Amino acid sequence: MHLAWGFSILLLSQSLVAQESCLYGDPKSRQIIKQVSSKDPIYLRYTEFKKSSIEQTLARFGVHNCENCDLSPAPPSGMLQTLKKWASEIGGFGHSSSKNPRNERNYSGLLFKPECVDAAMRIQTGNPKNGKICNSKSQVLTVQQPCYDNELAELFEYTTASAFKCYESVLRDLELPSQLINPSLMFLKFTNEGGFKNHFAGPEGVGMGQITSHVIADMTLQNRGRFILEAVSRSENEFCQGFNEIAKADLEKTPVLFSSGESGTFCPWISPSQGLQRNLLYSLGYLVNVWKNDLSSKIAEIEKIAATPEEKLALARLSSFILLRAYGPNGGKAARDLLSLLKNHAQNKKNINPIQTYEVSLRRNIDLPSEKGRQLASRAVMIPADLTRYLLNTLQKTEDLISVVPQDDLRKHIREKGISACLN
Repeated sequence: MHLAWGFSILLLSQSLVAQESCLYGDPKSRQIIKQVSSKDPIYLRYTEFKKSSIEQTLARFGVHNCENCDLSPAPPSGMLQTLKKWASEIGGFGHSSSKNPRNERNYSGLLFKPECVDAAMRIQTGNPKNGKICNSKSQVLTVQQPCYDNELAELFEYTTASAFKCYESVLRDLELPSQLINPSLMFLKFTNEGGFKNHFAGPEGVGMGQITSHVIADMTLQNRGRFILEAVSRSENEFCQGFNEIAKADLEKTPVLFSSGESGTFCPWISPSQGLQRNLLYSLGYLVNVWKNDLSSKIAEIEKIAATPEEKLALARLSSFILLRAYGPNGGKAARDLLSLLKNHAQNKKNINPIQTYEVSLRRNIDLPSEKGRQLASRAVMIPADLTRYLLNTLQKTEDLISVVPQDDLRKHIREKGISACLN
């Protein structure tokens, strides 16, 4: 065998071993991976995305055509076996390379850098005692350390990107601001709630977005968030396929959580296919719901007080932070109270601009995830800690992320640019 080919196969085999290990959990506990539905429409789109990604990776190693390679949608985690099969059938790659194919990942179609999602999954968030899976009879079983490997992480990442793209289209249809869903802040939220994992389920919340019964009820009420589910169900955008089927089903029969204390109601929210999609549908939709029904009028009142363009820009940025606060304890009420206090401060300002001061202090918790950032936040406009604690804890996940990102260049980039360095 040609030396260059042998070296390349060695690199590939090392890459494949790495892919078989877990970012989180026990390698022997692969229940979640096995539950991915190969017939799910989003999974089928993912396999097409993965096919393109693998072809581009092979092209970098000199393989441009592979007549014997099976490019049909593979079963869950089957892409890894496909790569192994290709490596054995081809007998090697045309050119050696010092690069590992694992690092030659195709970012096209993904919202977040894969390395950042991998790192978020490594962060120990969520209570292991709340780990749950459902069997084929919708019975809930406890599982403390299920394996999340690289491929499952990428499928979750692709599903998340699809949800964002779906909502971009829905917001246009509803003529609502596209900036309502802030990718950087949502990345931190998903990192804070469960580290991009979907199996945590308990009284405090369920799944990747830690959805609560209050969120579900609010999203399905006629005068609250039901219009969002209706808009998703009508959407013909390709990225809404899968999500719109769930929306249609939930409009016909409202999903429940903790019905009569039965944990079996976890199942529609924690499966790696429709459960994850339903979680994302409600997590992102709840932002739109709260903004339209609870916050937009109060923000408009503060806009009248903001006299300068700088103040108006700061308020627009601040709105994203306050909207994120609606996810914490007391939800929308806490976000409304936060806006009311900010309005009072703005009306009574003397030598300080409370809108800009508070916005800058929060933003620096992302841009400067350090002791300096926390000190700036603590000296911000005096607002009760119970209204800001959840928000600041979420923003400071940037620092936790830096501690587990293995790539020196990415870690440095996050320190310099903040969490936006994780966006594609």
